[in-house]
Amino acid sequence: QTRPQRRVAPATFHDEVTIYGDGLSAPLTLTEDELWDSDYLHSRASDYPTPLCIAESIQTLSQRVHKLEIKGTTALGSAALISIVIASKKPGSKVIICTDGKANTGMGFLTDVECEDDVYKQFYTELGEKASLAGVIVSVLTIEGTECRLAEIGSLADRTGGKVNIVNPSNLATEIQSTLEDDVIATDVTVTFVVTEQMYFGYEEQTGNKLVKNIGNVTKDTEVTFEFGIKESHIDTLQEQAKLPFQLQVHFRTRDNRRGCRIISQEKHIASNICLVEDSVN
Repeated sequence: QTRPQRRVAPATFHDEVTIYGDGLSAPLTLTEDELWDSDYLHSRASDYPTPLCIAESIQTLSQRVHKLEIKGTTALGSAALISIVIASKKPGSKVIICTDGKANTGMGFLTDVECEDDVYKQFYTELGEKASLAGVIVSVLTIEGTECRLAEIGSLADRTGGKVNIVNPSNLATEIQSTLEDDVIATDVTVTFVVTEQMYFGYEEQTGNKLVKNIGNVTKDTEVTFEFGIKESHIDTLQEQAKLPFQLQVHFRTRDNRRGCRIISQEKHIASNICLVEDSVN
């Protein structure tokens, strides 16, 4: 009702994956060996038509949803791959994964034996990276009291700027609505923070006075922090100065696929009174 132009494409996953799209055409169902073939899944998802807006499909989709039934195993990884590929056609799109169990068939299969899981853990890491580069935000909702291996599937949300929530079934609709409200401001975001040559960034692999971070997708709640310090050999020199220069460069892609860049340059006063500094942090 509030955003009739949004496009919605539900999908279900158990021992098969079914994409309902806008509900106005026949569902796409993938089964058995198809669920283990990454190239095949990617191809079918790439060819899948872009759904119509919800204003045109709400009645049919409602009927589809009311007919859904709970079934056996959980082809979560395969469903996530297909959904992300479809969503990537529109940068800024979201994929919301709702599950009450861990992936136990298809791509991203997770067993109970840690040593056997490495290749499948890598699947979620790489899939999250691809989603971020495509401007897709992935959020994960799991049900209270269930074992879903959040450490693995939650990496999709961590990499793409999505959310991970454990919810009570009675609050599921509210949680989904809350997740949908976080609109993507920009995608493919990279920030470059530059400080004077006498300073360095702590706890980072990059050395020197320039730090580049690939942020990916950004919403209004996205926060990025940096920690920097003064090189010991330059402490006395910098204390003699009144101010230090800082520059932040933000490169991004807008929802309509335009490239943008914002540069913020500031000089910050040096203070020896720690209380004064702490009071002005925010």
